Amino acid sequence: MAMTQKKTKEAPSKRPATSSRVKDRRGLNIHTVSQPTEAWHLARLNALREITEGLNKAIAASVKDPSNTTLEKLVNWAESESQQAWVSFLDASCENKFEHDCFLELGQPDFIELDDEDRGGVVTAMWKATGKQNDQWGIFEVLAERDRTNQPMLMATPFRAVQIDALPEGKVLLPLHDRQISATFMIHEALDTVFFNIKKHGEGLHADQLWQRMVRQAGWYSELVQKTVRALPADEYLSWTKEEVQELELKDAARWIAEKAATGRAQRVLALEAVTRYFAGLIARCEKDMSDVGEPEWLEAAVTELYDALTGAAKACDGYEKALLAWENISTVDKTVMRIFQPIPDDVPMLAILPAQTAAEPAQLRTSNH
Repeated sequence: MAMTQKKTKEAPSKRPATSSRVKDRRGLNIHTVSQPTEAWHLARLNALREITEGLNKAIAASVKDPSNTTLEKLVNWAESESQQAWVSFLDASCENKFEHDCFLELGQPDFIELDDEDRGGVVTAMWKATGKQNDQWGIFEVLAERDRTNQPMLMATPFRAVQIDALPEGKVLLPLHDRQISATFMIHEALDTVFFNIKKHGEGLHADQLWQRMVRQAGWYSELVQKTVRALPADEYLSWTKEEVQELELKDAARWIAEKAATGRAQRVLALEAVTRYFAGLIARCEKDMSDVGEPEWLEAAVTELYDALTGAAKACDGYEKALLAWENISTVDKTVMRIFQPIPDDVPMLAILPAQTAAEPAQLRTSNH
């Protein structure tokens, strides 16, 4: 449903977008548009940016030409109209203020396709995968392998960043100063994201196809973890020594992370590493221990165990959450509790208690329009 937004801050304009075919989509952050009104705003944005590009080429080709002043004015007008088209798209597309601010922070897309053949002719907006975008809106298109669907997977990443000043009036913020509690919440979030991906890209597939996609998902997360662990400085560990997650039971991971990680970012990295190791190990274990059967049995065993792990983590998180709120004497009547793993500008994980009529569950933000 469209909503009226007051102009807060405007993200810097981007102008490299194009409506031509994007051949290599690996690592792109993709947003699919389904409503005609939203598509119209994106099409207008794309047309204005093509005009801007043409005007800039004309200026470059006519050095010292007195008409440059007029062309530059037209460029300024087109850039202003482009930003307005982007904001109008957000007003029409976003279901809540959090989603609106998240897209506004990302800025205008790098690519726009007005007739995406890979997605049945719909309109898509795409962003190049930078560190900022990984944190702000973690939806990526990943090429599937060996599943015979000839369709890419949309892969979610956990720990979305949230602008604290974008939260509604009447919010109550409760920082998680107990590192084991925050690590437990992060383990649950990572498990929930893995399970979400399986459900999301497994609809309508045969067991052998879904299994191949799970194998690909585990490999993709392993690659992501290797990069993030490698980039994590030693001084973000309590010992000031880089340590990898050891082979340990998932139920012990939160305690281990609390003993090793010195920052919120380190907790996020190690939690994702712990869950990725667990997920990849689960797949390998099913194939090894059940070698006399095949994908349907592996799939059932793996999904059952993963669901049990997710349920157990959820129960632990619910218990911690109730205890924390009780100690602070915070009522949740007509309220929604939101777990924030990467608050901006702070970096301490927290609970946000929000008015129910304005609050959005984290899962809504992750799945919206994807």
